[in-house]
Amino acid sequence: MSGRARVDPDSPRQLIAAVRRLLDESESTAGSALVTIRKEVDEAVRELTARRRQLEEARRKLKGAEATLEGCWRDPRRNCAGPERAVKAAAAAVREQQSRTEVATEVVAELRRQLDRLGSARHRLSSWQRRYGDAARRELAEVALALDAYLTGSPQAAAGGGRPASAPGPGPAGSTAGGPGGGSGGQPKFSSDALSAGWASSVATRAGRAFFPPEETVMRELAARLTPFAGEYTVDAHGASTSVSIGGTQTGARELAELVRADPAWKGRPVRLFSCNTGKGPRPLAAGLARELDVDVTAPTDLVWSNSAGRSWVGSYDWKMVGGTMQRVPGPPDADGWRTFGAGAQEKETGAEQ
Repeated sequence: MSGRARVDPDSPRQLIAAVRRLLDESESTAGSALVTIRKEVDEAVRELTARRRQLEEARRKLKGAEATLEGCWRDPRRNCAGPERAVKAAAAAVREQQSRTEVATEVVAELRRQLDRLGSARHRLSSWQRRYGDAARRELAEVALALDAYLTGSPQAAAGGGRPASAPGPGPAGSTAGGPGGGSGGQPKFSSDALSAGWASSVATRAGRAFFPPEETVMRELAARLTPFAGEYTVDAHGASTSVSIGGTQTGARELAELVRADPAWKGRPVRLFSCNTGKGPRPLAAGLARELDVDVTAPTDLVWSNSAGRSWVGSYDWKMVGGTMQRVPGPPDADGWRTFGAGAQEKETGAEQ
């Protein structure tokens, strides 16, 4: 998810907590239903086992009654009315137990079918949660952290998927792109409308350039405050392993290289991708960009974070109680969280967080 949610500042934490509870409830519903139906299956199996035992007992009694009746028939002097009634009663008991056993068998079969269907549904739901639930929680964490920063004035980190990057700073930071590098000339020509739109809404920062839409004010502010990496040009955007989000479109290495070349501030320097996961995987975006630009490119292998003081690091996340609710917050820095690729897309030694 690349956008940031906007919430009513009068009750932000309550709203965030409510949305988080809804997400948690959606995850627990399938699990609770599965536990319930498993209990029902176990109870039905116990009932079926009891019915089968009662059926066997009824059959045993029927055989005994039939043997008694046969003995009575061999003695002409005996009155066999009693044994005959006993056989009829025993046969009726067998039929009743057979009917109950068949019903119990069908109940178990149906519950097991429901269990299989629910298991399949839960598997699909789990897949959905892995794809979208974590992303939604990450968005909530970013909103919560950003709101805390604004409402309390504390320098809390805001999460990045390319964490924000462009607020007023020294030099050209905070300027919107017009001509190359945000100057007054005409906009450079690009190979697609998405790149043109992404460039038009991008902003120069003291570290390089940030590609967040104007409505993502928190991300732009944090990007502007980001401490530059020595001797490097920083691209700040929402990212994934093989792409970044530019102008609302997932953009690969070749298109991103167009944007970097269009910025006079680049000056052929090594590039730092400040975009989550763009150094992750066997063929990450960073390797392709290094090949396209013929310079070293460094990128994170996990989430990348920064705070209002300009400090940045790579790492996962932790859960922490904030404002009475459990929230996902930046985890500890990963010293091996950066990968550097040379011009031939070959990996080099990695650097630590700054």
